[in-house]
Amino acid sequence: MSANLNRRLTIFVLAAAMIVCQCGSAAEILWSTNIEDALQRAAASGQPVLLEFTADWCKFCQKMEKNTFTNTHVSERISRDFVAVRVDADQNKDLVKDLGIKGLPAILIVSPDLKVIERISGFQTPEALIPKLDAVTAAYPTQATPATSVTSGNLPQRRSNRESQQEAVESESFFQTISREQELQDAEPAKSEFGVSQPAESGPAFDGFCVVSAMNERQLVTGTDLHQVSYRGQKLYFSSSENKTQFLASPATYWPMLDGACAMTLLEDQQRVAGHLEFAALFRKHIWLFASQEALQEFLLNPAVMADEASEINTQLER
Repeated sequence: MSANLNRRLTIFVLAAAMIVCQCGSAAEILWSTNIEDALQRAAASGQPVLLEFTADWCKFCQKMEKNTFTNTHVSERISRDFVAVRVDADQNKDLVKDLGIKGLPAILIVSPDLKVIERISGFQTPEALIPKLDAVTAAYPTQATPATSVTSGNLPQRRSNRESQQEAVESESFFQTISREQELQDAEPAKSEFGVSQPAESGPAFDGFCVVSAMNERQLVTGTDLHQVSYRGQKLYFSSSENKTQFLASPATYWPMLDGACAMTLLEDQQRVAGHLEFAALFRKHIWLFASQEALQEFLLNPAVMADEASEINTQLER
């Protein structure tokens, strides 16, 4: 009798332990790769859709997959409150362009009818991502809506670059790609290695664009020699006398970081090469310039890390 009782107690304890283990384990995120099916399921459930844009070559995407999405609190929130879709950016280039995705990793949260609710760009730790997910959940009450037929024809039509860039929302630190409002001049300005003072005949710095217009208006506006100043060994053109006055009142506000050198070239080659306002970002309330679109996109993958490392290398080169 005693032996049977002990055996029953042992079985009960083991069963209870199994239940506790099962309840305490993280809810695995069931990622879908079918966007249209996910939108239909979201319409039926009333949940928003969480689109995670990733790529095999993206090291920070892999880091998020390994460290962030396996976090218990993150996985529970996504599994409970969202329809999760993993989007291969390389295989869905048109969609990436249509939705204004500027860099990877990126999370786009949309309603079942593809209205953008939130954009979360760049690498996210669990501590950074959880409050953003909670804010979306609090602002987006779950309410089932009549299911509608979603086909590829219902996916958003391609928007202009300007619309995509203006709609871009960045992550923990503010940065925003500068929209281009006019075409480059027919004659391409001479480009030189940064750090060498440009002679007058080579033209103004920053391809002649006004840095004040870039900062204040997020526009590329060509300056004029009627409104010019020399600063840190370079000739600057401004689009108006007012912009010139603003610059002189607070040059540090408008002067590009690293004296306009491309941060990614500093990181990869430890060389100062001039960046261009055509490939610019605002980060930590300052302009950062890049030598190419590829360099800009690489910076946006993790701007905090890239900026700190580039600044450190720049300091070392100046010694």
